[in-house]
Amino acid sequence: MRTDCGCGCGGDATRTSAFVRPRFFAGQLLTEDDLSLLVEYTTAKRRLHNRSLYGPGVICGLGVTCDPCGGGTVAVHPGHALDCAGNDIVVACTERVDVTALVQERRVQALGVECGENCGNDADEGGRRYGLYVQYQELPVEPVAPYATEEPCPSPGCVPSRVQEGYRFVVKCDDFEDHRHNPGTRLLASIGDLARADQARTRDRRLAFYADALTAAATGTGRTFRFDAADAQRYATALAWLRQNAGGEGPPPRRRPAR
Repeated sequence: MRTDCGCGCGGDATRTSAFVRPRFFAGQLLTEDDLSLLVEYTTAKRRLHNRSLYGPGVICGLGVTCDPCGGGTVAVHPGHALDCAGNDIVVACTERVDVTALVQERRVQALGVECGENCGNDADEGGRRYGLYVQYQELPVEPVAPYATEEPCPSPGCVPSRVQEGYRFVVKCDDFEDHRHNPGTRLLASIGDLARADQARTRDRRLAFYADALTAAATGTGRTFRFDAADAQRYATALAWLRQNAGGEGPPPRRRPAR
């Protein structure tokens, strides 16, 4: 079998793979680089899976309600979301968020030119509308003192031994509601207009109500069909029901024949 692809590569990739995992063997001297590479490899693969298969957005929960005490504070309930890099954002407990303080912090960072005046008022009254967002963040924690090594530049003091995956809340000036990356919204968008889909479903149910009789008549099963006064009455009743329930969920209920 010919393996040369015509470019001199012999069937092998010409570029370095984006993912490199460590390979362990007996007698190997393991260093922090080897172990860090293993963590980086598994983390990068998980983030790629999240980005490509699911996309950013809220997976479940993360509902926001007004705090009973008021004062510009809201309650963000537990939930799970993915950011655009594929990081998991998990809010395990209900968080009380001071939105007013976040708005003031943003205005200070923007030197007062980000949003103009009346940032805390309603957008319809000339103010600015804000969106509350949750961002993924990592924090180095649990510092420990390293053992003495022969490195020319040893680490001064203690070094964090863990990376804590967390989150923080921020506000951004938001003129419209954008949920394009929400998986549920993307699914509904692929379906199309919900009103038209409901109409098609209703027509399908109505057609199924008459499909058996139409199929028997078309295939010529040898049965003799009679249309008497009782059939005419049932037809008139069904037609009247269909006209009165143009947006209904299906055909009228079947009635037992009179004995």
